[in-house]
Amino acid sequence: MLRGSSSKGQNDNKTCAKGKVAFLLALALLALVLVLVNVKPKLGLLCDRQTKELFRDITTASQHEEPAPALPLVVTFYNVFVPPEEEHHEHAYGIIEDQLGQLEASDAALIMHNNTNNQTLMVCYNTIGFPRAVERIQEHCASQSKLTCVHMKHYPEGFEEVTLQELHQFCRDPTTPPHARVVYAHNKGSFHKKNAGVVGDQDSWRRSLTQAATHRDCLQPPNNHHNDHNTTCNFCALHISVIPSVQQHGNMWSAQCGYVRHLLSPYDYRDRNVDVQKQFWVLRDGKVRPSGQLMNVNSFGAYGPWGFGQQRFSNEHWVGSHPSVVPCDLNPLRYYTYWQQQNDDLEEAENKTTTRMEFHMLPRRPLQDRPCKPGTVDKVAASINKTDERLYDYFFMGGMLLRWLMLYQALPETTEASWVFDTFPDGAFWKQAVEKHGLQVLNVVYNTTIPLCKNYHGCGHAVSDP
Repeated sequence: MLRGSSSKGQNDNKTCAKGKVAFLLALALLALVLVLVNVKPKLGLLCDRQTKELFRDITTASQHEEPAPALPLVVTFYNVFVPPEEEHHEHAYGIIEDQLGQLEASDAALIMHNNTNNQTLMVCYNTIGFPRAVERIQEHCASQSKLTCVHMKHYPEGFEEVTLQELHQFCRDPTTPPHARVVYAHNKGSFHKKNAGVVGDQDSWRRSLTQAATHRDCLQPPNNHHNDHNTTCNFCALHISVIPSVQQHGNMWSAQCGYVRHLLSPYDYRDRNVDVQKQFWVLRDGKVRPSGQLMNVNSFGAYGPWGFGQQRFSNEHWVGSHPSVVPCDLNPLRYYTYWQQQNDDLEEAENKTTTRMEFHMLPRRPLQDRPCKPGTVDKVAASINKTDERLYDYFFMGGMLLRWLMLYQALPETTEASWVFDTFPDGAFWKQAVEKHGLQVLNVVYNTTIPLCKNYHGCGHAVSDP
């Protein structure tokens, strides 16, 4: 009996030990899953590998040729949303197929074909919503001879930052040439033909935005001075305005990787921008001037997420947020509404049948004559005339400097080539103040203390850093 009981006890101990090992393994596996869940998305391995192989082949070939200005290498990052509801699928697929057809016929595809020994245009895309959309997309991509489509990841839900994050990581990769250009596009209008607040035709608007982002003048700017980042356009779109921020309307654009790598990640930008807005309210409500405000929003009057670049709207403010941005656009008209096929009262209305995209560096027009929206013209013009208040306007130069200091601890160059001081009221005053006081410029001019950015990537990088 005793021997039998001892043998049974040993068996129980072995069983218990095995159970503990299994339990510990399960805990380790669970911990690994939790870590992976919290990791921010990384560039799809296949897209990354194929693109890097292409760049390596081109770089190796160019080493045997005479030195020349670097040819543009173009990669497209495409954010695709297909609603989960089946009744919306065909509408979304129609948009995707139409847009992929545009990419196939675009200057971007032609540039890659001509400059890289008949290489195709790489389209790296994420899908959001319906999980099986990738099958339809890959089937259509296979029929496009000038495109190579690579699916990076699927997200049940999300916004454009999931794809912008991977675009940013791609440009930050040390093996990506700084002169490479990235195109960002999304299948705008995939849920409704008309968005809330947009009166015009979404199809016309999306096609115009896509055409501009992949236009030769955006990818090979006419002012390209041998990749001099201080004078060459490094951010291009159909229509760029500087109020409420340096942003493109419709959020489709192209940019130079040498510029994009200076930016915070889209996630960090969104979070850090919250701190900027908190500082605005400190200045807005502080009783430090006779008016009671050290900063106002007279020129725009918008306190909401779109004006301040909060929540999902941070994706539209992100790419133009660094002080080294050198923007250019292709819209020769005063407003962007022509490209939406709207019937606004445009001074160029009689030229609608002949209007073409035309390259121009910013500033293209005086600030009051280049509004972000038709309804803001009078407000901007009135603010410019308030000489005692415009120095403190969040959407003029003071607010731009506040954002650059708090986001990047950096300021724009004050050389003759700097566009920003020619754009805003009191540009000459601010230029001299920046030259004299540097990062302390707002502390001196406003007689206050502005907290600079904290220690994270992007903070304290000079505009000429690689």
